[in-house]
Amino acid sequence: MKNILSIFIVLFVFAASLQAKCVYQKAIIGQEFPIGVMLTWSTATEENSSMFMLEKAENGVDFTNIGSVQAFGNSFKTKDYNFLDVMGSAEKIYYRLKLIDIDGAFSYSDVLTVRKKFPNNFMVARMSSATTSKEFSVTLDAFKDGEIAYEVRSLQGEVFFVGKQPVVNGLNDVLVNMSDFTPNIYRLVFKMEQEEESLVIQKVMDEVERKQNVASNRKGLDGKQ
Repeated sequence: MKNILSIFIVLFVFAASLQAKCVYQKAIIGQEFPIGVMLTWSTATEENSSMFMLEKAENGVDFTNIGSVQAFGNSFKTKDYNFLDVMGSAEKIYYRLKLIDIDGAFSYSDVLTVRKKFPNNFMVARMSSATTSKEFSVTLDAFKDGEIAYEVRSLQGEVFFVGKQPVVNGLNDVLVNMSDFTPNIYRLVFKMEQEEESLVIQKVMDEVERKQNVASNRKGLDGKQ
């Protein structure tokens, strides 16, 4: 009986040691923005913490890893953390933290439920240089089939060009021809249903136009002299 009790105590201590140790000052909360859900939390104390893994589920059961944030390690002061989830497309999303310590032990936070109000139909996956003389290309990651509309505007809101194209669920390339635009700074606005995202791009002169402009300026100076 004594041996069994000793084994039980050892197993209990071993199991307890596998729990990453952390006291939360503020539980995980989510604030929704048009670009995504900003997750924030803070700790009051940490002991040998390594990282926070962010996990998400759309059904409240099947959680998957969506990213990680480096933990502070050892602390007895309040430490604040944040993580932006730009891939949240469901109307209701469940989040939780998985704290992992330096020995590989881990523990979970309580589950946070976020009910989205802003639509999240697409996001900018990648784009070419924001400075261009001819074309600007951008890849949009659409979360469903539909149609994307886009406009080239001045920073004051004047519309210079309007276009649209169908998109499928997944990656879609959009090419905007800037050749005929006057060198300036513009805003490229994408719309899909009620969602709107924008990028700032700059149209510059190409090498031929630049050389012609320099030559023209020199002629003008020579004429004055």
